[in-house]
Amino acid sequence: MSDDTLLVERSGAVGIITPGVPSADEGTSAVRLTRFPPHGSRGASPSTRQLHYSAVPFPTLTAEGTPQPLIVLQVEARLATTDLGGILDIDGLGVIFIGPYDLSTSLGLPGQFDHPTVRQAISEIVTSAAERRIAVGIWVPDAKSGRFWVEQGVRFVTVSNNELMLFGAASTLRRDAQG
Repeated sequence: MSDDTLLVERSGAVGIITPGVPSADEGTSAVRLTRFPPHGSRGASPSTRQLHYSAVPFPTLTAEGTPQPLIVLQVEARLATTDLGGILDIDGLGVIFIGPYDLSTSLGLPGQFDHPTVRQAISEIVTSAAERRIAVGIWVPDAKSGRFWVEQGVRFVTVSNNELMLFGAASTLRRDAQG
């Protein structure tokens, strides 16, 4: 491997997450945006930061075997689960990520992640992905939920978020200050 190839491998996005993928067609379009022709529709120019504004030869970026970004497609609505097989069969898909708020809301059960209908929908995604050897990710509100889904085969777990953690810490401070 040349020094130029190493430089390119360390540049640019390592992964791309596309939210709200409702169908295989839209997921395929998202993946194609990350690939150069003939495998995709990504724009090409030697004058990019990734190629150090023409200091690295352009063919290095498009050479066969050059690492591609990890593609994560978020399935966030029941509509996506109706085309789940097609989404999971997309060439280039690395991770299918479950958005539980949107999924539960689309099932008429907003925020009820532990409801049997929501858990069943998530389990169907996890099972179908496992059959195709596609990694699964999910957002969860707490560590207990994260452990549960890891035990079910999920490997990419996002626990909480900045806002929830800050709110929790502020609530604890307020409660402690009030005695």
